[in-house]
Amino acid sequence: MMSPGARFTSCSSRDGATLLPGSPAICHDFQALAAVAEFGGGMAWMLGLVTPLASFGLACTMAGAVWLHAVVLHDPFVAPGPGAGSYEPASVYLCVAILLLLAGPGRFSADRIIFGEKP
Repeated sequence: MMSPGARFTSCSSRDGATLLPGSPAICHDFQALAAVAEFGGGMAWMLGLVTPLASFGLACTMAGAVWLHAVVLHDPFVAPGPGAGSYEPASVYLCVAILLLLAGPGRFSADRIIFGEKP
């Protein structure tokens, strides 16, 4: 299964239209940023390390994925069948990222051990 932001890293839509005008180098930059945000942010969430930074990166990537699926590709919220596109997973991850960005790390996180409790 692809991650919700995986299609965001592509520079063209299903019909071949260019999503990001400009040079192809911009697409490669966004692909690298999305990969770092999704992999690094996921690892940081699991460890509870630099949670606000990881949540911000993931929220930006998932906001782009929701925009791509809902606005550009006109996918439904819930997929009509297996393998069909939808923006439900990306919107759920976006909500979780915003929640963790606002709430911060929990009691059993590396952030609490390294940086101490929030005042």
